[in-house]
Amino acid sequence: MLPILKPEYAVDKIMSGVLTDQEMVFIPGYASLFLLLKAILPTHGLFKLLEIFGAGDTMKEFTGRTKKEL
Repeated sequence: MLPILKPEYAVDKIMSGVLTDQEMVFIPGYASLFLLLKAILPTHGLFKLLEIFGAGDTMKEFTGRTKKEL
């Protein structure tokens, strides 16, 4: 349910936040809702909600750098 963001979009939003001295930058903006939920839900409830939204799968396809052979 959470979108995969294009790096350029994320960088633009982060740089805008840095240049305007924002304490936090939520990308996408509705992700700030999770901060509120974190304050009112018990930990296991928040983790279950994040699981439903697929937040735990964001790095599932990440492979990283390949190891160079010497």
